[in-house]
Amino acid sequence: MSDTASTLSVGEVHAQLARDGVVVLPSLIQGQCLKAMQSVFENALQHPSWNTWTGYEQNERWRLLVENLLIYDQSFYDLALQPQINEVIAQYIGADFQLMEARGWETIATKRKFHGWHNDAWYDPSLETIPRELKVACYLTDVESGQFQYVKGSHSPAKRPGHWNDKQIEQQYPDVIENAFGPAGTVVLFDPTGIHRQASPVLTPRRIVMLNYHDPSVPIQQQDKEWGRYRPLLLNAEFLGDLSSEQQRILGFGVKGQLGSWFPKHRRFPAMHRRIQRRLSTHVRWLDYRGQVKWFVQALRKIPAKIKERF
Repeated sequence: MSDTASTLSVGEVHAQLARDGVVVLPSLIQGQCLKAMQSVFENALQHPSWNTWTGYEQNERWRLLVENLLIYDQSFYDLALQPQINEVIAQYIGADFQLMEARGWETIATKRKFHGWHNDAWYDPSLETIPRELKVACYLTDVESGQFQYVKGSHSPAKRPGHWNDKQIEQQYPDVIENAFGPAGTVVLFDPTGIHRQASPVLTPRRIVMLNYHDPSVPIQQQDKEWGRYRPLLLNAEFLGDLSSEQQRILGFGVKGQLGSWFPKHRRFPAMHRRIQRRLSTHVRWLDYRGQVKWFVQALRKIPAKIKERF
């Protein structure tokens, strides 16, 4: 991968990840790879996904989601399959890790604290041992506010999902907050069992790619099934011509049983969706009716000419 730093030390990154739960790699993604990802986001954020449009989804006020990034550009494969990062993930999670999600979002500028301290829930809560997961985040904008924050050392195979306020963090974890400021192209690897958040205020819109890796054999929680998370990846055949067998495995080629009965995914705003669908259906019927009338009028106008031809 020519547009990433080739001096990335797998051993050093893994050691820091094991110790702190987070590693910040400034300017890891550069050049054409970064420009391509930025361009894709710029285009996708022009309008929401709807009917024949492919754009962003919005499920909350402050974030615009761009899903299925691997259909858009080679640059996202370059990031997802970066050899040294994949080696770190294999050492941290195990050899059976797989890329389970490739998405990103723009955080809208706001002074509101809308994203509190938490750690992630994704696995079936009946599991006795919490499985390992890693996320790879890549900034597509310079981040000088609204940065990713992580409580170093808070990751634990015994820590169940929860939420914490600022006072609890100050009391329990003084002086161990990692503030991931950085230019576009900065990459953050983190274990989401650790406590983290997006800081506030967000003074300028923040765009980020988020890749999620875990073992696909781990059963996931019911909520993620309903929301359609961790399905088989949507891929673009144009970018799959020279993948190695290991890269195919990381992308989930031939892995069975992930789709299950999860389709279609749960709709967050069903009443609004029905109203929009009715308006679209009415408009399409009107266009069809107008076309029929136009054809009928044109046919009537041709009748006199045909009569003259006969007589």
